[in-house]
Amino acid sequence: MLALVKTPRIELSLAGNNKGINEIIKYLQKEYQVEVLVDSENIIDEAINVFDSELFADIKPGEMVASYRLKHGLTQKELAEKSGITQTNISAYESGKRNLTRKAAEKLANALGENADKFFMAKK
Repeated sequence: MLALVKTPRIELSLAGNNKGINEIIKYLQKEYQVEVLVDSENIIDEAINVFDSELFADIKPGEMVASYRLKHGLTQKELAEKSGITQTNISAYESGKRNLTRKAAEKLANALGENADKFFMAKK
């Protein structure tokens, strides 16, 4: 299960028994706006498909790059070394100061072992 806390921006990947997951989600919902996102099957009643999420619709390609970079436990510098894209440009993509090009997305995706289409999947 993937849960998204919009502010502060936090993504959580949760696995385990449904009771424990539900307790964690309920705790977070007391303090934050939380949306539960899943890629395949619904694990709890409030779960929705990740691509139908209002919060997901607002995420820009650069923010998706940052999410996948963090998912893989890499710093911007490490991703720069693996992708051949400068750390300055990665920072600009992630912060939205620079639009992510398809060519850059391919390089970043290859370095992360991901599909570049994942960076552009938010609704327009």
